[in-house]
Amino acid sequence: MNVQLLNNMKYVLLIILCTFCHCFSQENTFFNIARKGTVEEARQWISEKPNSINEINQHGFSPLILACYSGNIEMVTFLIDNNANVDFLSSEGTALMAATVKGNLKMTELLLKSGANPDLTNEAGISALMYAAQFKNISIVKLLLLHNANKLLLDKEGKSAFEYAVFTKNEEIINLLK
Repeated sequence: MNVQLLNNMKYVLLIILCTFCHCFSQENTFFNIARKGTVEEARQWISEKPNSINEINQHGFSPLILACYSGNIEMVTFLIDNNANVDFLSSEGTALMAATVKGNLKMTELLLKSGANPDLTNEAGISALMYAAQFKNISIVKLLLLHNANKLLLDKEGKSAFEYAVFTKNEEIINLLK
C-alpha cells in the first residue's frame, strides 16, 4: 500500500472518529430539546422520562425557561400543557422574565394566561416589569400592568420599574409607570 493512500485513510478515519465523538457529546437532552427541538421529540422524551418536565440543569434553568429564552413557542405551549412550573425561579429569573427580555409578546401573554406571577424577581431583585421598561417594550409593559404587575417593587439597588423607565427616556413607558 502506498504511503499517501495510508495517510489519506488515517485522515478519513480521524475525521470519522471526530464526527462520531462530536455526535456522541451532543447527545439529546431534554434541555436541548426544549431549546431547539420539536414537540414530537419532547413528547417522546416525556413518555420515557416523565419527571423531565420540571428538572433543572447544571446552570439552574428549567426546560420552560430555556424554551422561552430560545423563543420556542410550540415547546413553551407543550411544556405548560404538561404541567411545567411556570413560576420556577432560577437565579436569573423566571420563564416570564426570559420571554420579556426576548421581547416575545405572544409568549409573555401565554405565560401570564397560564398563571405566571409577574411579581417574582431574580437574585438582583429585577422583575419582568423592570425588564420590559429597561428594554423599552411598551406592549409588554402594558400587558404586565394589565395582569397587575406591581409597579412599586424595588430591585436590590432600590430602583423601581419607573426608574428603569426614566433611565430609558421613553415617555410612554414613564407615563404608564407613574
